[in-house]
Amino acid sequence: MIGIKMVTLRDWSGCKITEIIINTVYMRRIFFIFILSAISLAISAQNQYLDSPRYGQGDAKFVETQGWQIMNLVHNTLEKYPPVPVDRSLDPQAKRADKLIETPRRQTLYLLDAMLHDPRYNNSECVKNFLEQRLSSLIPQMDVPVEKGLKIFHIYDMGFVVKSPSLTAAFDVSSQDGKIFSTEVLKEIADRCDILFITHRHADHLDNTLINYMLEQGKKVVVTKDACQGDERVEHLRPKEGNDISGKIDLEDGRTVKYRIFPGHQDESSATWIECNHYFITFPEGGKVLHLGDQAHSSDIDWMKKYGNRAKGADVMFATGWMGQVGDILECYKPKYVILGHF
Repeated sequence: MIGIKMVTLRDWSGCKITEIIINTVYMRRIFFIFILSAISLAISAQNQYLDSPRYGQGDAKFVETQGWQIMNLVHNTLEKYPPVPVDRSLDPQAKRADKLIETPRRQTLYLLDAMLHDPRYNNSECVKNFLEQRLSSLIPQMDVPVEKGLKIFHIYDMGFVVKSPSLTAAFDVSSQDGKIFSTEVLKEIADRCDILFITHRHADHLDNTLINYMLEQGKKVVVTKDACQGDERVEHLRPKEGNDISGKIDLEDGRTVKYRIFPGHQDESSATWIECNHYFITFPEGGKVLHLGDQAHSSDIDWMKKYGNRAKGADVMFATGWMGQVGDILECYKPKYVILGHF
């Protein structure tokens, strides 16, 4: 039953008029069914649109082409607009850099961030090629002499290369044995470094290919006690729990690197944590850097409060973008600047 009834009336002229009166309750039901049908058709049409090659949702070739175009655009823009110190005079009230005027470089980094968060580009050739482009353009810059101070190159994740007028040190540089970027680029980096420090044994920090490149050239490699076990070619340095150690490493040509190492850890659980050295390194000219690796163990703050002042005066501290207890750790170590990695 639809709810329609026929009613016969007569108008003023006496003519018979047939009027259709629709039951409003049933009408609402019919209208509701119509709306649902329309929504279903709209969703179906939208899905067909999303699956069309023009949009790219189901078109692998389109996604691949788009990735290459965007990554090349990002690379070229970053080359044209290199990093520069933030000019806070543009807005003295701004407490954060992202409150300042937008620049082509910053806008390009937003685009890069969006691309790297798109799961369709996981392990893609366009992303790997982008890393290759960026690192290849970095190599010539590593050959430029440093007259004073320190020059810092961020390689990938927590990988950094620090260059002083007389010494170049690498920290946690890893291509994961060629999976992230080529071993050819890794070899170029090894050729330009004098010593390699590895904070812990995870593959995104410890690269066996890089270690072999360094050792083949007679260069020093420093690791934790639980890394590269049985390999006597590397230096295993690790302080006792809750304390620190200091010393110096003599290089073949008479240069000396001073170190102080703190016993950090990665992972909260004492049953699963691994050793993660904090390297406080003093370069021959006096520059100081502190690399924390993947520090992530809250109880370490106890010994940091006792001994952290021994690393006081670090020009730069390298830490992960997701490290906890940031305020406390900064208060313990008091670095002049912090550079984040491993986002």
